[in-house]
Amino acid sequence: MLKAPQSPDPDDRPYKCTECEKCFRQKKILKAHQSIHTGEKPHMCAECGKSFRQKNNLRKHQWIHTGQTPHQCAECGKRFSEKQRLRKHQKTHTGETPYACAECGTRFSHKHNLKTHQRVHTGETPYKCPECEKGFKQQNHLISHLRTHQEEKLYRCTQCDRFFRKKPNLLKHEKSHAGDRPYRCKDCGKTFKQNNHLVSHQRTHAAGSLYICTECGKSYSQWAHLTTHERAHAGEKPYKCTECGKGFGQEKILREHQRIHTGERPHKCAHCGKSFTWSTSLIKHQQIHTGGKLHACTACEKSFRWRHSLLQHQSVHSGEKPHTCAQCGRSFVEKQALKKHESIHTGEKPFTCSECGKSFRQKGNLVSHERSHLEEKPHRCPECGKCFREQRFLATHQRTHTQERPYQCAQCQKRFSAKQGLRIHQRLHTGERPFHCPLCGRSFTERKNLNKHQRTHSGETPYTCGECGNSYTQKYSLKVHQRTHSGETSHTCSECGESFKQRNHLVSHQRSHKAGSLYICAECGESYSQWAHLTAHERIHTRQSQPACTEYR
Repeated sequence: MLKAPQSPDPDDRPYKCTECEKCFRQKKILKAHQSIHTGEKPHMCAECGKSFRQKNNLRKHQWIHTGQTPHQCAECGKRFSEKQRLRKHQKTHTGETPYACAECGTRFSHKHNLKTHQRVHTGETPYKCPECEKGFKQQNHLISHLRTHQEEKLYRCTQCDRFFRKKPNLLKHEKSHAGDRPYRCKDCGKTFKQNNHLVSHQRTHAAGSLYICTECGKSYSQWAHLTTHERAHAGEKPYKCTECGKGFGQEKILREHQRIHTGERPHKCAHCGKSFTWSTSLIKHQQIHTGGKLHACTACEKSFRWRHSLLQHQSVHSGEKPHTCAQCGRSFVEKQALKKHESIHTGEKPFTCSECGKSFRQKGNLVSHERSHLEEKPHRCPECGKCFREQRFLATHQRTHTQERPYQCAQCQKRFSAKQGLRIHQRLHTGERPFHCPLCGRSFTERKNLNKHQRTHSGETPYTCGECGNSYTQKYSLKVHQRTHSGETSHTCSECGESFKQRNHLVSHQRSHKAGSLYICAECGESYSQWAHLTAHERIHTRQSQPACTEYR
């Protein structure tokens, strides 16, 4: 027969705390407990000076400095300094998420994660900064923020002057300078700086270890990454910005977004004091001071600051372009470049100007366009005084003065001052016409030609003359028309000094000076500067040679 559990005997806990009346079996446990009330932390780390109430906590902390990680995950080999952290990590393999949010249904593997998440809905920020009174949802966010006031940075990288609080983080970072990637995948040979990165990568080869999305079939090596991805299909954005209401699928992206409103720039350059919102921006900036170009090309010895820039450059030597467009067959070095190109076929333009409603495929194009409303053109040509919104446009324009044409067509040797001009020209050889009219199916080599063509369907004439009110489908046509009012003849023949309003009229005229460039009539010997004029002339001879019709005389 089962006995009812008995309450613990008070005599078993003879040591009582005078502050809170809690009882303990041993005197040393009472003594350790009393330090909670006194704030006493007698156990200090010799490496970084951090103090602890209990010796056991100090011992665990010291593993951070020694790199000791005695607890290993049997699934992926990842190691931990504490058994409790290993237990938490193992739930990422089982996919167990027993704790669900009552507001949005998001599930969590740990109760404290649910509790932290619920603050997104309640707006609670229990952790306050004593310096500026800013509130945070999580204690570790407060700790990170406090460093902006205290500038607590213990371990310094001698290569780039970047600072780290923990020595293992510094050691990992130093591998980026040494180019040390000791962990190699036995299946494909790819190398990694850290063992856990290799373990995650190896799951891409072991199909049974992947977490696959049931919607689109995309696979992930970690359960957490799949969960984040699935929110994109569901349209779920549980993390809302309290300032502007914008929603995000991940909390870290919300945190980064909030810096736009707060103006917080926590990442400060040790050289010049300039501050940045993102750590990646600081790293890029610091290389201005160090001049560090760590990744060298073995083929031409050219160096790059970033490894992905080196990989992109190496394709110049190998000619490899692994990312191919399914629509037109064009290949690209980078997946991101393919993604941008594909928007040409889909017609997708997600970035819209708030001033005029014009849409763009890329955010950079929208930013450039928005300057046209501000009339901000800071880049001035020293030759002719013309101003440009961007430095690259000025650089292209200056080639009209220097006559520099660095881009040459491999097919016909024709040269161009801009890379875009060469790219458009090459479509004449390949026959590629990627821009299609949805109304009549006609295709074009350039988007601007498609835009002009579409006005023939819509009848739109957006360019109006301020003098007489005549309107035109093209800006260039308006510009040519306006010369009839101004009398401007900006195109002058260098041979005879005759002036013309349009450049193509000058080009046609110049052929009259070059006998080899004239089109001569075989019947009467009359010459023309344009083929179309000769063709029109030849019709006169054709009509004269035909017998007259006498039927109706």
